[in-house]
Amino acid sequence: IQDTLMALWRQSHFESGPLWFVAALWVMTCMVTPFVPWLQRVRPFPSMAMMWVAALLVGASAFLIRLVWPVGQTWWIGWQLGYFPGYVLLFIAGVAGAKSRWWFDVPAPAASTWRRVMRWSVWLLPLVFIAGSLIPWLAGPAVGGWNVQAFVYAFWEPLVAWGVLLRLLRWAQHRFTHPSGAYKAMGQSAMTVYLIHAPIVVGLGLALQGLDWPVLLKFVVSAGLSVLICLVCAQLLLRSAVWRRWF
Repeated sequence: IQDTLMALWRQSHFESGPLWFVAALWVMTCMVTPFVPWLQRVRPFPSMAMMWVAALLVGASAFLIRLVWPVGQTWWIGWQLGYFPGYVLLFIAGVAGAKSRWWFDVPAPAASTWRRVMRWSVWLLPLVFIAGSLIPWLAGPAVGGWNVQAFVYAFWEPLVAWGVLLRLLRWAQHRFTHPSGAYKAMGQSAMTVYLIHAPIVVGLGLALQGLDWPVLLKFVVSAGLSVLICLVCAQLLLRSAVWRRWF
């Protein structure tokens, strides 16, 4: 790890790691800020037609972007632009639904319908992959390009995502109506944990690498300790007025 750090230093290269997402949030915030007064008007939960249009637009945009930037190819600080149509739309939806509290009152019919869409769609991608190994015209890199697999993959993502997200929100609004102190503390720590978790996880992994333990046991111990240490460190940082002000 020292060799890697020294190589990055000599090349004046900053490895963003998971902080690419923070940069993406910052850019999207700057782009959306002028439209916040309009976006945050009180409005009903999106209709089924609107959600279908949104899913199709995300799929089409992802397919076209991946013709230039396939999945796995990064740009700037690790951004995979092929996934950004979904990120941008969900970010805008979060801003638009904040004042109307969409996420606290997901309609049961919407959650139920998209759960069924998700259950049918989730099998489509693996079936196309299998078919591609048998039928030449169905073959092609799913990460991007003018081929059936890339097309299906791009549209498969929002169809599955809408179902998963709405189902989780619907489940949470009935199970966590009165979160306990521990859940509140973890929720308040979420962003701080995201910012600090990378060095903690890597450091703990390096500390445990010399132990002659089964891989699964080492994973469980490492994951459990990482979560615990991250939460404790986040709570300590949040006691600082400077940290709370900026994060």
